[in-house]
Amino acid sequence: MKYRLLTVAKRAEPALDALCSRYEKRIAGFREFEQTNISPGKGESAITEEQQAILKKLKDGSMLVLLDERGKQISSPDFARQLELWEMRHKEIVFVIGGAYGSGPELFAKASYTLSLSPMTLPHELARLFFTEQLYRALCIRAGHPYHHI
Repeated sequence: MKYRLLTVAKRAEPALDALCSRYEKRIAGFREFEQTNISPGKGESAITEEQQAILKKLKDGSMLVLLDERGKQISSPDFARQLELWEMRHKEIVFVIGGAYGSGPELFAKASYTLSLSPMTLPHELARLFFTEQLYRALCIRAGHPYHHI
């Protein structure tokens, strides 16, 4: 099982990048994990450029989970259960944090699930940090690790 996180954003602030890296290393203790940054598109074609770059990174058989404020909101324990169900059906789960102008219609159509981290709009750096922490928490919940209760 492999998890991948694709983020459309400029280079991260070093302090936030370090925090994200900490959780990404912890995730790697449970599952193979890879985070890839995709350069933001420019001008009126930004969403289309970003969408095409993301679609090129998807492999056959990968499950796409789009992270978007309009997606479904679930609790941490429910996210842990959802991951378990997805893992039964897929070898790779790709999570995507779209660009500043959102994600394109092809990504929404291809996504198996749209997940909201918050109904509020989050800066990409914070969305990445929030997501990686929640992914690590979900894996801890599944493993019975005490992190979730701290």
